[in-house]
Amino acid sequence: MLKYYVTALMLLMSIGASGQAFCQEAQITWQPRTVSGKIIKIDAESGVISVKTSHGEVVFQIVSVSNLYLSTHHMSVIELEKGDPVMIVYATVSGKNNVIRLVDNRENG
Repeated sequence: MLKYYVTALMLLMSIGASGQAFCQEAQITWQPRTVSGKIIKIDAESGVISVKTSHGEVVFQIVSVSNLYLSTHHMSVIELEKGDPVMIVYATVSGKNNVIRLVDNRENG
């Protein structure tokens, strides 16, 4: 009887330990970054834009959760134009610079 009790207790402990480890691994931490520059290339179909910044050309991926604004109004990727001055908040995930928020600051929006 004691053998079954010890076996059941060890089984329950192993399930609890693996569940806790899984939760710790599932946490994703990333630091959003901000950059400003001018759009130099746009591929609206794939959602990829290139921006010339003070550090050179940076490629960004517009994803489904990206928020795009023309000043204070929502916009879509097809409204972006080459040469537009932009401010981008992004996070690097799996080697790609995913846009969190893009603000297009063109004059005649």
